[in-house]
Amino acid sequence: MKKTFFLIFLTFLTLIGFSQTKKNNKDSIECLKKISLYKEFLKIQDFQNALLHWRKVYFSCPKTNKNIYIDGAKIFRYLIDNETNTQRKNKFLDTLFSLYDKRISLFGEEGFVLGKKSLDVAKYQTDSTEKIYKMTEKSVSLQKNKTEPLVFLTFVKYSVNFFKENKITKQKLLENYFLSLQYLDNQLSTENSAEKKNNISNAKIEIEKLILENKIFNCQILDTVFRKDFEKYSQNLDWLNKIYQYFAISLCKESEFLELLVLKINELAPSAANFRSLAIFSLRKNEIEKSISFYENAIKLSTDSSERFTLFYEIALLVYEKTENLEKSRNFCKNALQIDSKNGKIYFLLGLIYAAAAKNVGKNDFERKMVYCLAVDYFLKAKTLDSALISDAEKQISLYSQHFPQKEDAFFYNYKEGQTFQIEGWIQEKTTVKTRK
Repeated sequence: MKKTFFLIFLTFLTLIGFSQTKKNNKDSIECLKKISLYKEFLKIQDFQNALLHWRKVYFSCPKTNKNIYIDGAKIFRYLIDNETNTQRKNKFLDTLFSLYDKRISLFGEEGFVLGKKSLDVAKYQTDSTEKIYKMTEKSVSLQKNKTEPLVFLTFVKYSVNFFKENKITKQKLLENYFLSLQYLDNQLSTENSAEKKNNISNAKIEIEKLILENKIFNCQILDTVFRKDFEKYSQNLDWLNKIYQYFAISLCKESEFLELLVLKINELAPSAANFRSLAIFSLRKNEIEKSISFYENAIKLSTDSSERFTLFYEIALLVYEKTENLEKSRNFCKNALQIDSKNGKIYFLLGLIYAAAAKNVGKNDFERKMVYCLAVDYFLKAKTLDSALISDAEKQISLYSQHFPQKEDAFFYNYKEGQTFQIEGWIQEKTTVKTRK
């Protein structure tokens, strides 16, 4: 009797299970039909009819798949963008945001979905600083390297806004900034898609621009934040270069720590750019010989013509202004002219060099005054090549024309106006005789 009862009970359970499975299958088929219907309208961007059929799916088949919520967000974004009635628009916004919350409760992926939600909140409720900041902060903490580039950008943007409202410290803002850049760098190193790499790079550029435009960094902050880790990472070239970039984007150029940083970078990876930076640091401290030496090393390493021109010009100017070695300064100018013979500032500098040398060149007063004629040649050339130099060049021409020889002096040495004259000594150049008017 017991055995018979058990068999009857087992058969009853089986029939119930079969009936339930049949019902579930029927429900699933009905859900798929409804989903297919709203998707057809969505394809042709008929959002009103898509909404009508999407609602049926949302209320009757909410657990079918997460695409219901992805598509729902598309529909409600369209409705929000095209609604003029504020009250209706706010209702659509409430629904849009609730879709993200329900998607998380049913399908998880909290970090990813919060990131998506934060972008819509930032788009439609830009003043919700605290909400957006906390949402992006949680998203980044959960997603880490998998965070979307646009979410990182939004995170840093609202970190800046939150900082301005005195809700977080500058230290916290900097932590958020550096963390975001680190994750983006990690993404760049592993991403193969050119399009995605471009999106990551653009996000980095915009983030750095945000920090720069809001003047978040200064030399003191950078010193404080990074000096304590210098010994630990002093042999890590990637770290050193990254910190150097922070100094660069903050336009911080005068810092003992920055000089130490560049010295270490140059020790590990010597380059023309690094030697030039060290030359400038030394010049600021009036360490002239050291600065010249750094410039000379930079020139040896440089292979770029534009960079080499700049280096020759800068070292020529340094030697002219800070030493009495005018010949050496002239030689650097000539090196620069071999690279770019149409740059006015080199001719202007040569004019200054020759004008300064005039008193110490030549056997007599007439020969020395002819050096002023050569200097004026160079000032004339400078102003024809660079309109920005016209005013300064004309002042120099006016000044040094007063040092031309008198006509009778030229006659005494068997020269006349316009005749070619060879200047001897270290200058070894030709000019034309010009007399004082």
